[in-house]
Amino acid sequence: MTRLPEQPSQRKRFALPPQCSLPDHQRISTKSQESLVRALREADRELHMENERLRQLANDHEAMDASDSRSAGLAYALRVLGQSYAEHPGYQQVWRP
Repeated sequence: MTRLPEQPSQRKRFALPPQCSLPDHQRISTKSQESLVRALREADRELHMENERLRQLANDHEAMDASDSRSAGLAYALRVLGQSYAEHPGYQQVWRP
């Protein structure tokens, strides 16, 4: 730990930087930050739940016999749900409904 000199005249004055360099009207309050973090966590949780539901549907489809009458409908539903990812670089055109 660095010690300050004993004599006040030997101490250098350090200017502390402002906490935020934005103008007051552009600063976000701590409560606003907490609300934003809560909203982002909730959105992330919902996305994970939706991905899990899609994964379960895909697993059900893979386990389904091709002769099952529900197979074609489930395959179409999966394609429609996957369409929201069409802009993703890994999305394949054969997946379009």
